[in-house]
Amino acid sequence: ILSDHLATNSRGGAGWMTLAFYQAKLGERSGAEKDIQTAEERGATDLESQFMKAQALAVLGNKEEALKTVLSCLDQGLAPMEVELALDLNAVRTDPRYRKHAQRHGKSALRTNS
Repeated sequence: ILSDHLATNSRGGAGWMTLAFYQAKLGERSGAEKDIQTAEERGATDLESQFMKAQALAVLGNKEEALKTVLSCLDQGLAPMEVELALDLNAVRTDPRYRKHAQRHGKSALRTNS
């Protein structure tokens, strides 16, 4: 359904980022990577889109880029609790750089292992 919507309304970058996440979850690496690029080209720079991108990157196994994106999201105001609740970000949560960054924002990362 989302693919059909984007076919008729292709300007929405956020929709493309959501589609990228779903593609990643389905194991469609090339489709997910293409959709991330399309989303970026269409201006998916809002916090929600970037957090969705981080999750897609994590699912694709790109931990380093996922971590960088999550850290940027925290700098933009994302609550660490959102990261804690995102099941696909376990590798990011256990990274000492994430924990240090979350603590710098005055909030402790809640879980050490998930």
